[in-house]
Amino acid sequence: MTDAAHQTRAILAAYQQVMTASWPDLHPEMAGRAAGWPSATADALKDELRGYLRIASKPDCGVRVFWKLAPDYKFGGCNEHFARDAGMTTTDLVGRDDFDRSLPWVFQAAKYRADDEAIVGSGHAKLPDRCDRRPRDV
Repeated sequence: MTDAAHQTRAILAAYQQVMTASWPDLHPEMAGRAAGWPSATADALKDELRGYLRIASKPDCGVRVFWKLAPDYKFGGCNEHFARDAGMTTTDLVGRDDFDRSLPWVFQAAKYRADDEAIVGSGHAKLPDRCDRRPRDV
């Protein structure tokens, strides 16, 4: 398998882990589809991920989804709700990190970087209630 397939498979697996723990009814088809991930092509995996993001971006869905890519911890993708919280489009957010001064949570970037390093070190996704980046009224 290609590096792109391996990377997308890892993103899907992390998404599934968080989704199962936090929003178990969001993608009921995911459990059955996951069995095909080991042999799926990079394009098929990316299409599947895009489909889940479309569902998680519906107006009636309050879920925020994002992932970062090591070693620089830059955003690799997200749903529309998360991008809106950042004040930009999903395309504009990709490639930035939390230290980007245009992000509303830039002053929390050091905390988020420590979280990122802990996640990579543990190999386990972090549940959303502890990685909320929506701007807060102070």
